[in-house]
Amino acid sequence: MGASLLKELLMNLLTDPWLPFKRRDGRQEYRPVTAMVDPDVIDLALPRSDFQGAAYQFLIGLLQTTDGTGRHGRVGGVVSSTAL
Repeated sequence: MGASLLKELLMNLLTDPWLPFKRRDGRQEYRPVTAMVDPDVIDLALPRSDFQGAAYQFLIGLLQTTDGTGRHGRVGGVVSSTAL
């Protein structure tokens, strides 16, 4: 498999426009996850409530993974058991 074909087959969940967002003007468009900080984006627009919930969980997990505060495993000054 050539490198160009492989690149076409791969998907980047951070940069590819794969999430449907609902805009303030009512339109829906597929955009990358970075669109969630756009003030014109008001919500996700997935076709089913279970997909919508899964997308919210993905975005929360992404936010927690990229948290740069250095508090990994700490909740209220106490080290959680998952951090050990």
